[in-house]
Amino acid sequence: MLRRTFLILSFSTALTSCGGALDQFGLAERRLQRQVNDALDNLAKRELSLLPEVASQLGLSLDQAGYDYRGQLNDYSQAGFERHRLVRLEMLETLTRLPLPAAGSSARVNLEILRAIYEQTVTLESRGRGRVRLGYARPYALDQLSGVYLDGPDFLAQQHTLRSPQDASAFLDRLSQLPIAIRGERGRLLSDAKEGTIPPKHILTLIRQNIDGLISVPVEEMNIISTFDGLLSGIVEISPAERRNYVRRAVEILKDNVLPAYDDLLVSIELLIEDAPESLGLWAQQDGDAFYADLLRQHTGTELSPNDVFEMGETLVARYSADIAQSLDQAGFPSEDSIGQRLSALAALEDQAFDPDPEIARQQILDQLEEEIRRAQAALSQLVDRPPSTPIDIRQVPELRQQTAPTGYYQIASVDGAPLGIFHVNLRSTEDWARFTLPTLAYHEGYPGHHLDTAIMLEDNEAALLRRMIWLPSYGEGWALYAEDLADELGFYDNRPLARIGYLQSLLFRSARLVVDVGIHAKRWSRDEAIDYLIEVTGQPREAMEREVDRYAVWPGQSASYMIGRDQIVRLRRRAEAVLGDQFDLPTFHDVILSKGPRPQSLIEQDVDQWLAQYLS
Repeated sequence: MLRRTFLILSFSTALTSCGGALDQFGLAERRLQRQVNDALDNLAKRELSLLPEVASQLGLSLDQAGYDYRGQLNDYSQAGFERHRLVRLEMLETLTRLPLPAAGSSARVNLEILRAIYEQTVTLESRGRGRVRLGYARPYALDQLSGVYLDGPDFLAQQHTLRSPQDASAFLDRLSQLPIAIRGERGRLLSDAKEGTIPPKHILTLIRQNIDGLISVPVEEMNIISTFDGLLSGIVEISPAERRNYVRRAVEILKDNVLPAYDDLLVSIELLIEDAPESLGLWAQQDGDAFYADLLRQHTGTELSPNDVFEMGETLVARYSADIAQSLDQAGFPSEDSIGQRLSALAALEDQAFDPDPEIARQQILDQLEEEIRRAQAALSQLVDRPPSTPIDIRQVPELRQQTAPTGYYQIASVDGAPLGIFHVNLRSTEDWARFTLPTLAYHEGYPGHHLDTAIMLEDNEAALLRRMIWLPSYGEGWALYAEDLADELGFYDNRPLARIGYLQSLLFRSARLVVDVGIHAKRWSRDEAIDYLIEVTGQPREAMEREVDRYAVWPGQSASYMIGRDQIVRLRRRAEAVLGDQFDLPTFHDVILSKGPRPQSLIEQDVDQWLAQYLS
């Protein structure tokens, strides 16, 4: 590993000295770009060497990844964390030493974005706790929403490719590594606890409930076994007897190795609960105020202080509450009650409910979401010049995750090497859903929201492989919330006044999140205070708001990224419209925002300024 690092650093130093004046044909510049891109490919393989699961999720060939990753899981141990932190420090040094190619070149774009992302990542990793990814971070080694104890079985069931006997053997290899990964994650949890970072008592209780739910199912009936068995049946080279043998081995691994690892984790969770803080806020953790400020800065892409974010949220809550009050009056629902009470009453109307039979209701919800996404997809040419072709699938949140998962979320997956966008919908309680809230959810998660910006990035052949591993909340969530505005502009709510109220309720909800995120982590709000505030302001069901508050507790700053990221896009668009007047073209503006994929807000603003400068020169 050290030798490989030395070679990369030596290579980047050589690039710095090879400059020379460009000849009249630009051959030196093209050579420089090619060398930089080659260096970035090497760095991508360096990152992937520590993230075999990401290689699977991206559907990479073995040549692209640089090794056979199919039978491996990530290293979740404390040693793995430290190793990855040091590797990223070395990678940042390499990125810093690489010479900048000509402005506007894809190599220049790749390098500028990666330098900025790795600088942010290294800063957060220097704290030595939690989990840090390229673009975002969480303060705890595991929580009720994520962690290998929860994600590992899901990953194997949904994202491990099974097309050959070799893939089936690799599945068993990965399953055999799952207890090692769980114990490694447990070790990180305990290590962080020694340094003063213990997840809140309520969060540990939810983790315990997750584990209980996992191990309470007979092994033979676990989803991971049924999925494995079903996918094996589609491999023609595997006989029925061999298939039974594969399944038998998987059951044995789970019983003999995986379940004991869960038992060990449960013991540690029980011990930590005794000393865990009662508060959900990061302020109660070691150096929590400074940590929260870092996370808020990372997830919003701004230098806004917690107080700035809190005041912004209160201002926006007042604005959208007034807009909704006016819309409710116009729709024939006048009342002296609070906005939250009025929205709750609207959701309770008989014509907003789905079928009393939960199974029928679930299908009705999925059908309406699909219809809304098809409608938006048909209008994409009005928003972007080159609509992507990556398909999207709508699925229910797996039953095990329904208790803690949000209302909906988007995930990119690889199916037989081809990307697929998955829109997960939490249908734990169909009674919590109202028809007027679905259109905006579809536009946020599908088209023109998450699926549009993600698919554009995936289909960009000039984007460095490393950039496909980046996700920035301020970019992705900011765009998805802005996409809700676009749906309004396109007239998707015309003649549907209640659907438009659903859109305004979404904006109100994202605004209230600003208040609650800071309230929990900086102003010492209790869990009940945060839940009651959201219910009173937004009128949404208590159970859903409980899940939301618990999510904010383990992902500080992320919920603030929606409105702040959206505000940045709106501000840049207004600037462009003011400068260009009649020459302003919406698809071209969106191309400037989306064509380079996830990147810090400062680089997005720089791109818009450079685009506008073409018209001012």
